Amino acid sequence: MYLISVLPHINIILNLDIYNETTGSLKLFVIGCIFIVGILLTGKQKDVKMVLLRGKQKIPDTKGEFKMNLESTKQTIDRKDMQGGKSMNIIGISASSRKEGNTAWIVNKILEGAKEQGAETQYFDFNNLDIKPCQGCWACHKGDQGCVIKDDMQKLNDAIDRANVIVFGSPIYMMQMSAQGKIIIDRMFARFSPRYSPYFKEENSAEKRLILTFNQGNPDPELFKSYIDYTKHMFELLEFDVTEVPVVTGLRNGPANKREDLNIMLKDIGKTIVSEGISK
Repeated sequence: MYLISVLPHINIILNLDIYNETTGSLKLFVIGCIFIVGILLTGKQKDVKMVLLRGKQKIPDTKGEFKMNLESTKQTIDRKDMQGGKSMNIIGISASSRKEGNTAWIVNKILEGAKEQGAETQYFDFNNLDIKPCQGCWACHKGDQGCVIKDDMQKLNDAIDRANVIVFGSPIYMMQMSAQGKIIIDRMFARFSPRYSPYFKEENSAEKRLILTFNQGNPDPELFKSYIDYTKHMFELLEFDVTEVPVVTGLRNGPANKREDLNIMLKDIGKTIVSEGISK
């Protein structure tokens, strides 16, 4: 299922007409290699915590309103960075069209909890950034200049390079992440290039930890699980270590900021990142 879901994206990224092309063994060889990598990745899934933050609705076969799994951790992230004794750096990205909507509130609550534990935090709202869509020109792979589109994506990439942890939030629109989120991810294609890839940039060889959070009006936390899993795999291909996936559901009954239970639980996620570490 994972390989089928990525097939259209492979076709677009490589600019190969695999449906009509009857010749070209080299192209087929490249596609075959990508499928093999996908199989290997599918067979080695990480133990990722799916934190389901349900809305206050009556849901069939649901025991309790929340499912929170913040058990003892296997690895501890110190409050101070191992290099130079600097505070942990955590950035949050809201990929929503609403500046003060549910996504912005959720991401900021996680950052707030981390800040209370001594972390340095920085928040990015897509609406305050000038980030253009990827043009698929491949210039970022033809030299060391990086992406040729000079806009605020450079600022965001620099912040990602400095960060220990990234919190990426998006609402579920039309059964997937927002258009704003997809623009950011498409522009991250440049991170595969020699300028950004950990394989070519030794100082960034460690995977960046990423908290991937979604929110939705529907009360069923399993409704979009296949897409959320696919998105997690996509971030892993971009060399991010996705260790936790908070999903806030049931927002049709009202905004997230009216729920004190969410306020506490989201801040606890941020605090846990800093004080106890992230379970891998």
